[in-house]
Amino acid sequence: MKRRIALLLAGLLFMSGCAPQIPSDDFNGSFAYNTTRLQRGCETEEGIYWDFSGVILYMDKNSQEAIVLCSRPGCNHSGKDCEARIGEFPGSDLCVNEYSGQIYYIYREDYIGAGRQIQIRYELRRMNPDGSEKQQVRRFTLPSGTVVSGMSVLHRGYLYCFGEEMVEIGEPGEPDYHLVDVYRFYRLPLTGGQKPELLWESDESSGRPQTLYACENRVFFRSAEGTATDYKPVIYAYDIDNKTLSKVNTALDTPVNGAAFKGNRFLYMTSGNGIYAVNCLTGEKERKLDLSDDTEHKKQITFLDSIWCMNYAKAARTEGQKAPDADEAWIYNTEGELVNTITLPYSREYTSYGWIGETEEFAVYAEMSVSAGKVRLYTFDTTHPAEAELVLKSEIAIAPPETQPEAE
Repeated sequence: MKRRIALLLAGLLFMSGCAPQIPSDDFNGSFAYNTTRLQRGCETEEGIYWDFSGVILYMDKNSQEAIVLCSRPGCNHSGKDCEARIGEFPGSDLCVNEYSGQIYYIYREDYIGAGRQIQIRYELRRMNPDGSEKQQVRRFTLPSGTVVSGMSVLHRGYLYCFGEEMVEIGEPGEPDYHLVDVYRFYRLPLTGGQKPELLWESDESSGRPQTLYACENRVFFRSAEGTATDYKPVIYAYDIDNKTLSKVNTALDTPVNGAAFKGNRFLYMTSGNGIYAVNCLTGEKERKLDLSDDTEHKKQITFLDSIWCMNYAKAARTEGQKAPDADEAWIYNTEGELVNTITLPYSREYTSYGWIGETEEFAVYAEMSVSAGKVRLYTFDTTHPAEAELVLKSEIAIAPPETQPEAE
């Protein structure tokens, strides 16, 4: 194992300037979840990659041990010279993608431009799976005030991503003055200088878009319509061939306590109701599991490829009089049959937790704190889920970044 990691890290190089060749490949959706920050990861034949607060983590599949993808002795991973750093500040909301055998990521750079205003620009970069031959694929910017937010996917020669901007409505001091988060859905080619193409923009009745996913000639995401107290989830489908965006004709239940796209299907859970599968091409909906006996409405679910993992939400695990089984997780197969009940670790040192991905042999569970720069990674054997338990594999500490916007 140590020799594998040594060889991997020995290949880390600085960014090269070679002109990249981009194939028109398909998005790998195995890690397309959106419950925790680390679920914005990807997988290759050798290992798994995640972006944690702007730093790339790598887990070797054979040993199931994880490291920060940096070879500099004594590096605390806080500065630009760290070979694993891909973001300049915690909570960068960027993610990594595997595409045609290479690792792609979006690098955000803040700088002080004209009028001493902080400006933002982005670079799409890529590297070999061992971290070598980092290179810029292309640069891009979004309209002033808009930042890349949430997931991004690479599919058939294009980058698809969300943007977010806080917009003032009315005039300051007036009774109707307020701020609104506006969300946008963009695509841009991986090569060339074409500006991002706006595909969708939210209005005051729209919620934050989530769970971005691509399959064949469509790109899917979900959002919501209505108010904070009276809303309904909706699924959008962008048709690549016809260049049209439409809503999937189906009625989703509320609230959504966990969801994922799997191919052309959308799986979601509503506590106290059931688990459903929606055909995103036809709109047909099927209930896969009846949860009407669950009257607590405190559980959530993560849909992996071979298992479904249900557990209590964070609020239920941290409340003063939490339930006796608040730290348990219920493992189902993809037919909705309960196969195991396990105990999840819980420590107040970590502010969030969740299932963050799955290979053909094991699933990965994480406890993390972005502010403290700490991660614990566990694995769970999915080849024998009925007998498996969580096994602690790695504990990683990362110092917060030290960078400040540079003047130009």
